[in-house]
Amino acid sequence: MKLVPVEHKLEDYELPDHLYLTGALDIEIDHVDGQPYIWAFQLSVHNGETGRTVEHCYQQGRSDNWLASVDLLRELHRDKRLMDDVFDACAVEGMWA
Repeated sequence: MKLVPVEHKLEDYELPDHLYLTGALDIEIDHVDGQPYIWAFQLSVHNGETGRTVEHCYQQGRSDNWLASVDLLRELHRDKRLMDDVFDACAVEGMWA
């Protein structure tokens, strides 16, 4: 079930200190376990050590997803604090709370 897009600002979470993420996450609720997951995102990742910025665009099920974007998706899902905040945002948006 797709929700009305929940935009979630990425701040400092558990990512390395030298990486700064900006952009939006599109969240969907898994119909099996009821947990939110990141269905798509458009993110800019700026590395403060190298001064480089890389754009990541990911959408679930697309065959042209860049491997680095898939790795970033895994990192975002592993960040417990981020996913807890996403769940809270979904609860408010879906009026679960």
